[in-house]
Amino acid sequence: MAQIFIRTAEHAMQVSGISFEELPARLVSQFCYILLGRIATIDPNTSGQTIFKIELNEDNKVTAHQLSDHEIFPERDAREISHFAEFVEEAMKAIPRDNIERFVRHYKISIAKMIEMVST
Repeated sequence: MAQIFIRTAEHAMQVSGISFEELPARLVSQFCYILLGRIATIDPNTSGQTIFKIELNEDNKVTAHQLSDHEIFPERDAREISHFAEFVEEAMKAIPRDNIERFVRHYKISIAKMIEMVST
């Protein structure tokens, strides 16, 4: 299931002319959080929606800490929106307009329909 979801996302990104490497870390972490949530609903034996931020500290040592829901979705609590809605809003801000327009043309989705999906 996860592989199908990732391949579909990668295809949509390829159509749009972008790759994961070009996206902000927060947007990628939101994508992973949503994907892990879907996996957890199918396979309850997973570790759930646990995401770690791995960094190189000032001593050139690798450190990691688990990200909280608020660190991944900082707007969600204040605005009472869904994880998916914040993800789409973040994507619309992070991805250049011409890439979004390529996606919309390819999949024949209207911007109004995308906004409607987010608001529900």
